Amino acid sequence: MDQAARRMSYLFLCALPFVLLIVGGVRALRIPGVYPSIGVVLFAAILLAAWILGARTISSHWAEGRTIALAGTLFVVPWAVISLLWVTLPARVPASLILAFD
Repeated sequence: MDQAARRMSYLFLCALPFVLLIVGGVRALRIPGVYPSIGVVLFAAILLAAWILGARTISSHWAEGRTIALAGTLFVVPWAVISLLWVTLPARVPASLILAFD
């Protein structure tokens, strides 16, 4: 069970950039209550997957393993922040509205 959970966490984190592009690009999900909920669920899933994958290394006393865990954390944090803040990005404004204010 532990090995399967670690493998699924690894696959999820590897597919994360593509998942975020798909979720962020689907305009049908941009419903005011649904879209922020999806962002929070993705953020929680990223934190959980990173913890499942790196908990053993982080809690060990092996110095090199902790350095690797820090590098992995620094890699995952920007994607987690993007998944949380992506939901606040507005929809595209048509060019005709932008030109009307010039």
